[in-house]
Amino acid sequence: MEYEAKITEYTVKPVEEQTFSINATIIRIADEGGGEFITLSQETDIGEQRENVIAVEKEDWELIKGVVDAMMPTVEVGK
Repeated sequence: MEYEAKITEYTVKPVEEQTFSINATIIRIADEGGGEFITLSQETDIGEQRENVIAVEKEDWELIKGVVDAMMPTVEVGK
C-alpha cells in the first residue's frame, strides 16, 4: 500500500494573534463520503467553541470567487 501526505487545513489569522484567535479563518478540505469540498469556518465564541461553517463545492468556487472579487472594490471600510 502506498501512502501520501496531504495538507487538509490552513489557518489564516492576524500575525499578532494566536492560532485559535476569534479572528482566525480555518480553511479545510472535507469529505463526508461523497467527494471532497472546502469548508471555511470561524469561531464565534472561543469559550463555547461555536463555529460558523460555509461549505463550497469545487464546481461552485469560480463563480463565488468571481462575485467576491467583483464586489470587494466596492466595500467601504470604516463608514
